[in-house]
Amino acid sequence: MDIQSALQDFIVAVKADGLSPATVKWYSSILGTFAQANAGFDLQEITTREIREYLAALRAQTTHFNGSQRQVKPGGLSVDTIAAHSRALHKFWHWCSDEYNFPNPMAKIRYLPKPKPKPKAVSPDDVAAMFVACGDDINGIRNRALLAFLWDTGCRSGGLIGLKVDHIDVDRHNALVTEKGGVTRAIVFTDFTAVLLEQWMSVRQPVPFLFYNLDTLHQLSASGLRGILKRMAKRAGVTGRVNPHAFRHGFAREYLDAGGDLSTLSRILGHSNVSTTLAHYVYFTSREIAEKHNRFSPVWRLAGGKIAQDTQTA
Repeated sequence: MDIQSALQDFIVAVKADGLSPATVKWYSSILGTFAQANAGFDLQEITTREIREYLAALRAQTTHFNGSQRQVKPGGLSVDTIAAHSRALHKFWHWCSDEYNFPNPMAKIRYLPKPKPKPKAVSPDDVAAMFVACGDDINGIRNRALLAFLWDTGCRSGGLIGLKVDHIDVDRHNALVTEKGGVTRAIVFTDFTAVLLEQWMSVRQPVPFLFYNLDTLHQLSASGLRGILKRMAKRAGVTGRVNPHAFRHGFAREYLDAGGDLSTLSRILGHSNVSTTLAHYVYFTSREIAEKHNRFSPVWRLAGGKIAQDTQTA
């Protein structure tokens, strides 16, 4: 079987496994580059050495490798991007080995883990500035409720744009959202958000989705939500991150910083495992870690005790 046919089979398999459209697109893009570089070659003609040379060529930004004239498009790839290529190739070749029953040529190639997370959170000061800049017209009322919902729940953008009026209970401060992988889960919000949602629901049009395009009355798209946030940021003079996922990361950071526990945060974010929360949403700078250590270190319990007194009189 040639590499391109195998890739098509793999994409069908991951779709059948229920991977999100974004993940499927990610595999298609990265593995498509590899398949194009090896167009016309049979799966079992591609060896461990050739895969290593492909990855080395990505690092070197070269256009040829192994003298075979197989093209690798140069593009100044980052270390993170190269690691992503490696992980996708590991997944693909492991699947091919099981599916077509032949030795996995990636078995001896080091698996590159995901890079350490980098700051992705919206600034609390920027969120406050966006609230102030919303205005009092219907656009401002919607946007203020939308901001509060993102900042208060940590939900994904898909959950917000797909939220229907029938699936929210303002009095009980909860809602049902359908997010990544088509998973429906319950989320909760505070009195503050409930008040803003009531204000919005008192003036909104009777359409199925809670938040909608004010001109077309249609459901917001992912790009439409990003556009709203960008316009709000521009109006407020905010230049930092304001994409929907930045609000999710910001919620996680502020929740922990205020004393919330990791286990509960993981459930609020809809993660099936605390390790996911820890790996992707718990990021603090060295300065922030030092400040937290200074606040929470158990040594302060000694400050008013005999040990501290003995230290001072020594």
